Amino acid sequence: MAPPPRAQRPFDVCVFGASGFTGARVAEELAAQCAAAGLRAALAGRDEGKLRALAGKLPNGGDLGIVAGVDVSDPASVERLVGCCRLLLNCVGPYRFYGEPVFGAAAAAGTDYLDLCGEPEFIERMELAYAQPAAASGALMACASAFDSIPNDLGTILVAREFRPPAVPSSVESVIRVSAPLGLPIHFATWESAVHGIGSAQHLQRVRAEAKKAGRGKAPKLVGPRPRGAQGPVWDAALGAYTLPFPGADASVVRRTQMALGARGEPAVHFSARFAVATRYYAAVAVVVGATLMTLAKHGWGRALLLRNPGLMSYGLVSHAGPTQEQMEAATTEVTFVARGFSAPPESADAKPDKRVDLKIGLGDPGYLYTAKMMVAAAMALVEERAKVLESVGGSGGVFTAGFLLRDTSLPERLKRAGMTFEFKHDEAGAPAAAEAAA
Repeated sequence: MAPPPRAQRPFDVCVFGASGFTGARVAEELAAQCAAAGLRAALAGRDEGKLRALAGKLPNGGDLGIVAGVDVSDPASVERLVGCCRLLLNCVGPYRFYGEPVFGAAAAAGTDYLDLCGEPEFIERMELAYAQPAAASGALMACASAFDSIPNDLGTILVAREFRPPAVPSSVESVIRVSAPLGLPIHFATWESAVHGIGSAQHLQRVRAEAKKAGRGKAPKLVGPRPRGAQGPVWDAALGAYTLPFPGADASVVRRTQMALGARGEPAVHFSARFAVATRYYAAVAVVVGATLMTLAKHGWGRALLLRNPGLMSYGLVSHAGPTQEQMEAATTEVTFVARGFSAPPESADAKPDKRVDLKIGLGDPGYLYTAKMMVAAAMALVEERAKVLESVGGSGGVFTAGFLLRDTSLPERLKRAGMTFEFKHDEAGAPAAAEAAA
């Protein structure tokens, strides 16, 4: 049965997985935003009782629609889900196991789609498999539309845009630093997705080979030297911390954004991402946990061990309960960017950058509270500025990164209203000597 036309669907936005740990926070944020904007929102999942109980706790919960009985193993229920709304927010993971039926149905139905996925294999496989169906139906689709990977993706775009012609950006290096004075355990669902995401690394190489064979994934033309980051811990005197390579999906996502920009003739940059820890001890813990995860997740028995014993295998960083509200509210995050480039197009391949712009993005708890804020800000930008978004991507649907999809919208302003800060600093002669608060 064909889905109803977009204009005839009962809901503007629907959250699938609304009763989950992160989905409930997305639902709370979405309910408030939609009520203020006069948009129709719905909560979706399998258990009607849980969905109604959640709606009963939310302001304006009585105005929320309920779409119950949705199971990814039941195609008819998934078709009903994607046919009820113009934009679907998918909060059900691990996406490697539960994501494709929903993604494929949304692409076929012309339903716009955002998710929380931080699994590179799934993200890149969805683009390869569903770019054409989404283009045919008009669906605008993006994975990793929260902490994975909006700060790094959008931040790279914003700081590179500070190189106004004739200046040319060359590279962007970022560092993520989380401060959690009360502790900040990782919820098991996040750990589960990471385990299976790393376990699918060999599949990711096949996806990239297929994309290359299909003519996708062409590297953009870049200028200047590629940043050479160390593989292990490195002391960063400016930050007063040790930094290590960031293991999330950000590098994959930002790389695809830069490829899309380059394909449109816009400046593209080299990119690298790292994360910071305060002491040598925590750097050692990060190395041990990372090595354990990378080694064991490659094998079925190893994944089972990691998932049966999350607390032990993560040195106490993971729990089934996840962080408390107090722990999340006490946490803060900084994402710092150093962008280097040239004041004019370089005349030789070995020219050294002579211009630098820094950007610092500030937010709170990255994994849950601000993940919800970022996802809903992206959703509202897509719903309320869809015509602009469609024009910016060439006039047809498709599968994009969130940064590329929303780069010309008011997303930065929406994130600021949600509590995030953006602070730029220029170092060239004639530019502001002090940081510019983009408030």
